[in-house]
Amino acid sequence: MPLSAKTRYSILGLVLCIGLGGFIINQIAIEVEIPGMDLNVKDARLFTDDYASSFKLENGTKGVSTQFTLSTKVLNQTHTNVSITLGGNTSWFLVHPNGTLYQGGQLRGNYSIWWIYIPNVLMGFGVKGGEEYDVVDPTGFLGIPGRAYLLVVDRKVTYWPSDPELMALSGAQASIACSVWDKATGQLVSRATIDITCGMIETWEGAQSSYIRMTLVSTDFPISRNRQIVLASAVILSIVVFAIALFLVRVPKKAKSLEPKQREQILALVGAGSGAILIEIVDIWFYLYPGELGMFLLHIAYTVVAGIICARYKMGYKWLIPSILEMAFVFSLSTFTGDAIVPSLTAFMGSTITWLGMIWASGIVKHVNDESRGIKKVLADIV
Repeated sequence: MPLSAKTRYSILGLVLCIGLGGFIINQIAIEVEIPGMDLNVKDARLFTDDYASSFKLENGTKGVSTQFTLSTKVLNQTHTNVSITLGGNTSWFLVHPNGTLYQGGQLRGNYSIWWIYIPNVLMGFGVKGGEEYDVVDPTGFLGIPGRAYLLVVDRKVTYWPSDPELMALSGAQASIACSVWDKATGQLVSRATIDITCGMIETWEGAQSSYIRMTLVSTDFPISRNRQIVLASAVILSIVVFAIALFLVRVPKKAKSLEPKQREQILALVGAGSGAILIEIVDIWFYLYPGELGMFLLHIAYTVVAGIICARYKMGYKWLIPSILEMAFVFSLSTFTGDAIVPSLTAFMGSTITWLGMIWASGIVKHVNDESRGIKKVLADIV
């Protein structure tokens, strides 16, 4: 017996609450600041605490790269020491905890090239293309100590780290693409990608007199606080939503009219929807942890489970096609062209489309062909 339209809409609404609820909870966590228990720091500032960040540095020599560390040490309420350790040599400078640089012992309203303040408003709507920041290179990292630059926000972008050595970044980063101009000459010196939620440098290319490429490898600065709240909220909401569904198919009077297999099907669809939402979150923000193989195995596991549901409730296997095509599309790109699995893995959303197809199929009267057997039956179910 097919599920009613009302039941299917209820399943859809319950599962959508997981995705929407995660983002709403994260925004509440940003806005509500409880002393001693702040779930999500609204405005993370690099120089208000002791942090260490590791960068990979390439200087244009083939096959040559080094790593250096940027460390912050809070001295008092008005001074933070920032040190850069590269090849056994350490340079340092002083900043105010708000990020502005001490120049000749005075604050002149300039940031260092290493961090700018960006308000964390509504998941990255706090900065726009065309905004400008006055920055100074205090240690001559770009070539000339004390040189003044103008950092211009060109546009908002998504940074997709894909190298396994960048695992600490977990996944996609909402960012801004910036250009850095020498104030004295008006020439373009560098280009940078900066996290839009906290002002942290993710990539940097170019210097005054030579080519350099700098890439953030790891940091204990809370650059991933938003995604962690979203994922934790989605996991908790998935459990809550499943518990609600279990209650609704058993306790209310209307639930008595449901057949046992319909109750099973409702719970199976709620579980499949919860899994699809969680997979999409991992696809975007946590793909570096399982890696390429792990991501393929995760999608294969979901497709197999969805196939079992389709078989048990006689939906036909054609609803698995989006999930299968997602894997085939991403696999072909990464295998034959060498492209990373992102952002193609995120753009397809095959798992979610498969689940939506299953919701649709649960309302269709099943026509079972008992005459077919084996591969013929599978092909008949697909069509």
